[in-house]
Order: sequence, then structure tokens, then C-alpha cells
Amino acid sequence: EVALGEEATIQVVNTHIEAGGGEEDEAARAGNVEDLILAMSELSFDVPLLFMGDTNLHPNDPVDGELSRRFEEELGLQDLCTVMNCSEPNRIDRIYFRSGTQLDLEATGWAVADEFVDSQGVDLSDHNAISGTFRWAQRQQTE
Repeated sequence: EVALGEEATIQVVNTHIEAGGGEEDEAARAGNVEDLILAMSELSFDVPLLFMGDTNLHPNDPVDGELSRRFEEELGLQDLCTVMNCSEPNRIDRIYFRSGTQLDLEATGWAVADEFVDSQGVDLSDHNAISGTFRWAQRQQTE
């Protein structure tokens, strides 16, 4: 959990799911997704969640697309790219989020983060990272 103030926290999960195109890789990716869903389902749904990383899931592939939709359906997450109608919807890097019972998250931006380069200007990864911006507000408690 990360503190956003004295009375506000958010859970943050980062991942890098199995890559590769062979049958063993595909089975490992499906297993990674299953493990992540199981682990994150144990996190409190009361606390907001940011889940992000290199999923190695291609949204336009039928098998990968179904695996990535499970994060939304089973964990109550929203895909930032979809919410923001991003310019590159088939990227394998994703940011998912959900609000909590005491804190609302509002998506305000999605971008390719091309600033992650070394001192010679060479990319730090085989593909550029993405970034997301959010506005958050505590919910008013009613008695």
C-alpha cells in the first residue's frame, strides 16, 4: 500500500508476465494471469488498486484478449487505455485501476513515456513504457 495522505491509501501491483510465442510460453502466461488474479483477489476491495506492467498480452489476439479481460471482470478493474480512448490500444503494457470504498480514482491521462532512455538516448527497454495520470478524492462518509 502507498499512502496518499494521512487517511488515504492505494494498493499498487506491478508485473511482467511471461513472453514468447511457444506453447509452453502461452501456458506460462495463462498461469501467470491465474496467479495474479488469485493474489489480487485477496487484496481488500475497499482500498483502491493500481495494477500495471508489461502483460505480454496482445489485446487484439483472441486468447490474450480473453486473459486480459479477466483482470477487468474478476477484479473489478478498468483498463486506463480503454477509458482514455488511447492512441495505441494494442500495446502489451497496461495500467488497470479501480476506486475503493473511501477513495475515488478518476483517470485523467494516458501517454507513451518515451523519456526512459540512457545517457546516450537509447531506450531502456525493447518498447517504450506508458504512463497514466489520475485524480483522486476521498469519499464523504455518511452516518
